Amino acid sequence: SRCNRRNPCISQSHPRRRNRAGQAGGQDRRAQALVTLNDPMFDECSRALSKKLSSWSDTSPDIIIDKAFVLCLSRVPDEEEKKKFIELFKKDGWYSVATVLLNLDESLTRE
Repeated sequence: SRCNRRNPCISQSHPRRRNRAGQAGGQDRRAQALVTLNDPMFDECSRALSKKLSSWSDTSPDIIIDKAFVLCLSRVPDEEEKKKFIELFKKDGWYSVATVLLNLDESLTRE
């Protein structure tokens, strides 16, 4: 079967997804990352978040990244994370920042 909006490859209610979310299964997490990147709803969420981040253009990128982390993860980034996200913003813009932030294991599993 094909993955699409009506038939997602791995949904939140899928038993394997629920049971393995807390385990250190690197293969499952890589597969989940690919599923979310190909999901139209995930793309729509990334676009909406990037639009919100862009709307704060009167603020410096490091403060916007702090706000994005709080919005998505309920915490501020550490220095290394902030540095990487600022580099990503400078290279690829807010859409890439939003996509990576929403695709973090921490965003997907909420453990």
